[in-house]
Amino acid sequence: MKSKIEHVWSVLCEKSVIDSETNNLSLTNILEEIQISLKEKGIIDSSEKTVPINFELVTMWRKISKEEVKEPIRIEVVSPDGKIVQSADAQINLTKLLMRMRFRFRFNGIKVTIPGEYCFAVKLKEGNDYKEVGRTYLEVKIALQPNK
Repeated sequence: MKSKIEHVWSVLCEKSVIDSETNNLSLTNILEEIQISLKEKGIIDSSEKTVPINFELVTMWRKISKEEVKEPIRIEVVSPDGKIVQSADAQINLTKLLMRMRFRFRFNGIKVTIPGEYCFAVKLKEGNDYKEVGRTYLEVKIALQPNK
């Protein structure tokens, strides 16, 4: 079955703001990379840790059909070694009058296992499975704090 919506783009940012008069979206502090400071090497490699950082994944969707659309979506955060470390489900609801929609996923932290590129895969449900329709990345770097 062909989807009735299309993923247009996804961006990671610290915060997004929608202007109430114009409905324009402002993305603040686009995230491409974060750096984590650790006291000792290997503290992250041993197990999954949640890094407390507030950020958003903002996605834009476009309706292909003229009718009302309700489509399940999923966001999966995939570590550099290919493991899914976080997942969130939601539903895109577009009325007959709306042709496009922005959707914001808010995160209060990211689960980190190793340094490297973390993929935020945007998936749309097709049948019984979810198909990837977009992705963006966040580079996680580890810095060791000097001993005092």
